[in-house]
Amino acid sequence: MKKVIEKTIGVNFRIFAAVKNVDIAEIHKSTGIAKTTLYSFKKGEMKGIQLSTLEKLSEYFKVEVHEFFVKGDADE
Repeated sequence: MKKVIEKTIGVNFRIFAAVKNVDIAEIHKSTGIAKTTLYSFKKGEMKGIQLSTLEKLSEYFKVEVHEFFVKGDADE
């Protein structure tokens, strides 16, 4: 189950970044989140998910935290 959640978060992270047309460096610069953490999110291979990180990302992408967990058409 954990891998499914991580994969879903990774897919949504990539979608949100593509919609905003930003890369890891820009997200890091704007949020202060470590690049290694952002790459883990991008790959969907997080070792642990901090709520504070999700809150920063949701604020940056202008989405709700729960949207990182919503499985969409891109996953199918």
